[in-house]
Amino acid sequence: MIGMIRRILGVSGNYQGRIYGAFVLSFFKGMIQKMPVILMYVTLTAFLDDTVTKRACLYIGAALVTSV
Repeated sequence: MIGMIRRILGVSGNYQGRIYGAFVLSFFKGMIQKMPVILMYVTLTAFLDDTVTKRACLYIGAALVTSV
């Protein structure tokens, strides 16, 4: 798989930078799509440990809004 990607990048010429950019943006898109599940886990563990604060709720809410 990696060898095939290297071949494509070797042939791509001037578009090599755009393809690298697409890889990076695709990685971030995947992380952002999983963000609500991660935030749900963080929130649930904070409530179960009784360590949730107003500031933590604000940060988690802001992160959830920006990920959607």
